[in-house]
Amino acid sequence: MASLGFHSIIAELRKLGVGVERFFNGKFAGVSLESGRRIENFPIISASVAYEPDLISILSVFKRWKMSHSWQDRFESEEPVFGVGGALSYINPLIFSGIADWVVLGDGEPVVEYLVRECRNYVSHGDRRRLWEKLAEHESIYVPPIHRDQILSGNQVPRKKSVLTDMDKAYGKSLWVTSGAAFGRTVLVELQRGCRRRCNYCTIPMSFGPVRVRSLDRVLEDISNVSHIGDIQIGLVTPEAGDYPGLPELLAYLKKTEQAVSFASLRVDNMTEDMVEAVVRSKRFGLTVAPETGTDRLRALCGKPFDNSLIVDKLMMARFIGVKQVKLYFMVGLPGEENSDIDSIPELCREIRGKTGLRIRASVGIFVPKPLSHWEMASMIGVEEAFSKIKRLKASFAEKTLKGCSISVQEPREALLEYALSWSGAESIDLPDETSRRSLMQIINREWPDKRLVREQLELIGFGRASCQ
Repeated sequence: MASLGFHSIIAELRKLGVGVERFFNGKFAGVSLESGRRIENFPIISASVAYEPDLISILSVFKRWKMSHSWQDRFESEEPVFGVGGALSYINPLIFSGIADWVVLGDGEPVVEYLVRECRNYVSHGDRRRLWEKLAEHESIYVPPIHRDQILSGNQVPRKKSVLTDMDKAYGKSLWVTSGAAFGRTVLVELQRGCRRRCNYCTIPMSFGPVRVRSLDRVLEDISNVSHIGDIQIGLVTPEAGDYPGLPELLAYLKKTEQAVSFASLRVDNMTEDMVEAVVRSKRFGLTVAPETGTDRLRALCGKPFDNSLIVDKLMMARFIGVKQVKLYFMVGLPGEENSDIDSIPELCREIRGKTGLRIRASVGIFVPKPLSHWEMASMIGVEEAFSKIKRLKASFAEKTLKGCSISVQEPREALLEYALSWSGAESIDLPDETSRRSLMQIINREWPDKRLVREQLELIGFGRASCQ
């Protein structure tokens, strides 16, 4: 409900006159929000998929709808066509090879008009093979029914990520707000795509194209158009807010118009007094920053060359301005990690707490090597090792000297599931009648995916590192 990509593509479709109705998992799964029509009455279904676990949601709802998640089975039983877009299509579209009839690669805006035209033609002629063939003619659409066997045979299938070069043409803001959504009454406004940073664990610099920014005038227009809505805040969407060239002027406008603002996360070495003041002025007294590690050495290996002293200094500044609590993102299982790096996480929290008085929430995830990140071929730690590292951390945070500091950790099996899906996809998953966490773990009980083979297959469609730089 809150996804800006979901909103944007719906806006583009409606602009082209497409009748779009929304479906969500839950009590009324299988009937549309707009009219209550059942899913099987729609010839074409699409989904915006942002995260690997969303694949499980797709399989789950298809099962509830009593529809096949296989494009082959849907073809044979004349069930609806299913297409995919979203963040995962930028990184590894092959994970949809057994599920989707088509996958839009990269930015959807430059592709949507072609896609709509061919889907309209399909609704008229009803020939699914003809639809596949026409969609395959577009260089930014991957069509598994046509391309999959070619890739498995080692043949080149040249595809190219769609890139919206003029970001002022992007819809760029939320279509709706609702208190029940993940971000509540927040109007999301996009500032830029792509990232100039080179964090080794991150897929964005290599996957999402060059840095492209929306003009300040366009952003201010979006904000002014929703200023009449009461009880909202503006959520700035960008890989790194401090890199947006118009940020000082934007924050000044929001201050002048007395509009609340929020950031997803702030990069410590880019955090300014104006940014913190904007958050506090919006009556939000917590910040989220991502040190990633507790040691300068390992942080530098990650691609974040700032030290602990800068983290402490910036958070002291934030405390002085009015921030009361901070959420710190860390990872364990990073390449080059030692036990001392694990122990440094509570030590850094203890230092920040002692010098700033901030309440601290350490959120600890497990490093997952992703396709098209610099560390894509790095090893993934196993369940036992992950549990051992987390146990070590929890014991440290239980000490009395860490009063005012708490910890939350990612479940190791969830990280391993994410890893398996990142490289293998969900093609061979067969969900039991009742989906449960335990049943999903069957995926990671298989052998680790052959990442080199997946990498070779991605090269065949032009998703190699060289072609993405």
